[in-house]
Amino acid sequence: FDERQMHTRIYLDVSRSMIHGSDDKAVAAIRLAAALAYLSVSEMDKVSIYAIRGGSLEGVVSGMVGKDSYLSCINKLNELEFDSDSRISEAIVPSSVGRGDGYSVIISDFLTDENYEMAIDRLAEQRRDILCVQILSREEINPQIRGKMHLFDSEDQSKFFRKKIDQDVVRAYKDALKYVTDRIKLYCESRGGQYVLVPAHAELSEIFLDKCSIDD
Repeated sequence: FDERQMHTRIYLDVSRSMIHGSDDKAVAAIRLAAALAYLSVSEMDKVSIYAIRGGSLEGVVSGMVGKDSYLSCINKLNELEFDSDSRISEAIVPSSVGRGDGYSVIISDFLTDENYEMAIDRLAEQRRDILCVQILSREEINPQIRGKMHLFDSEDQSKFFRKKIDQDVVRAYKDALKYVTDRIKLYCESRGGQYVLVPAHAELSEIFLDKCSIDD
């Protein structure tokens, strides 16, 4: 019987892409991080929360234990600004991730050109319990736009292109999205971790009861 105190570490993507879309992915990410932190402190586990800002980790809450500490610290999440890019592996790999003492949770839209595999590998090597939560907006899951559009990269406004959005483009987009989500899921599971795709508009009760659907 292992009586060591577990340490839940939550890594929160604070990139600009997290505020893209009519569904606020940033708000959903904060609510989910707060809920997971509460579940952990309820089990008397220690909780630390980090913001992934560019290629660095920014400590938000460190070593939170117990519900009193939770109530006094968790509002710090509301002070986060989602205004950077996100380089998940560059931020996590060099950090102290702990060894074999609980969950490491990455909450992100994972819509980045940057590498995330090395972060998952690092956590797996350290025998962490890995959970990757991908949060996507309604428009990202099921785009409704049609016609001529100027499309911009939400993390780099200098990148844009003009495109006529028709059924073929939407179909290609959905195929590409499925490839991306499947790849993250398979990579995470191949390292012994878990993956869940969460629509930003889903209620927390739906998420925790595993009733959310990307078709909603």
